[in-house]
Amino acid sequence: MPYLGSLARKFLFGVFWGGLCFYIPPVSADEDFKLDLPIECQIPQQCIIQNYMDVSPGSGYRDYRCGTLSYPRHKGTDFRVIDYAAYHEGVVVVAAQDGEVTRIREGEKEDLFLEEPEKVPSGREAGNAVVLRHSGGWETLYAHLRPGSITVMVGQQVKAGEKLGLVGLSGNTEFTHLHFHVTRNAKFYDPFTGVQPENCNPEGKPAGLWSAEASESLSYRETGLVETGFSSSVPVVRKLPLPEERERISYRGETERLVFWMEAWGVHPADRLTLSITDPSGKRKVDQTVLTKRQASYFRYFGLKRPQEGWLSGLYLGEVQLERLVKGSWQTIFADSRKVELP
Repeated sequence: MPYLGSLARKFLFGVFWGGLCFYIPPVSADEDFKLDLPIECQIPQQCIIQNYMDVSPGSGYRDYRCGTLSYPRHKGTDFRVIDYAAYHEGVVVVAAQDGEVTRIREGEKEDLFLEEPEKVPSGREAGNAVVLRHSGGWETLYAHLRPGSITVMVGQQVKAGEKLGLVGLSGNTEFTHLHFHVTRNAKFYDPFTGVQPENCNPEGKPAGLWSAEASESLSYRETGLVETGFSSSVPVVRKLPLPEERERISYRGETERLVFWMEAWGVHPADRLTLSITDPSGKRKVDQTVLTKRQASYFRYFGLKRPQEGWLSGLYLGEVQLERLVKGSWQTIFADSRKVELP
């Protein structure tokens, strides 16, 4: 399912404080303009890139490697925090280059879109945000920041790596992430190619706008596992970052259900996904499905009901495996396991 609604897409098409953008033929970037990572987060252990810039000039959408980690006319890069413990501690957003703070937006509520999406104010879909101006006509935007976390002021000069705020859930977003985009003279550039939107290249390794150090952690990853877990009921996946949802699905006494769930990014049609639960006696129950379409985000669960005689005491093992047919043979793309003990 798409993570962002129509209002967010309107913003990400190029509307930010009234500025409009249109498709313009590709122009090479300034070779002297290089960006450090705008987020202090280990990739892919704590953060992933959920969405890249849409580089398809026509209908549909493609990321720079011709994958589908994007959506129509997305103009930035979404650095998603998948380590929710780190998120609650505070994942720092930093300046990607030396520059001047030219615009700030504050005062937007955290997780309003998750609770009451119709109340996200029109024109404020980016939530709390900071814009930096750099030399040569370049600007960078840092959006969806946590309320009260912005540490800079308009007119302030900042250095690359200097803290701007914390990753949040403000504005029109269903997942914990930093939306980061780059413009030059009001025209959008893809930091992974260094040019304005153009056709993708499935094989080429772009020079891009990233510094050599940043590039080392930004290798293209089209599929991966976000999280697995056991719970007493089916989680509301978009609310998993919230402590209240974790509390709601936690065990209280004799649970009626035992649910093993997983969330992944970048699944493909014909991928084979297997979920299983093994009880303390060694009895294993399996749920296997073949996926039918590409999805930037995918959630699935498999559960057991409490037997009439009650649960067997001991450890229950949940396992997940995603396999893909590559050049005629099945390859494991990711696998994980989790244990829970029932009294």
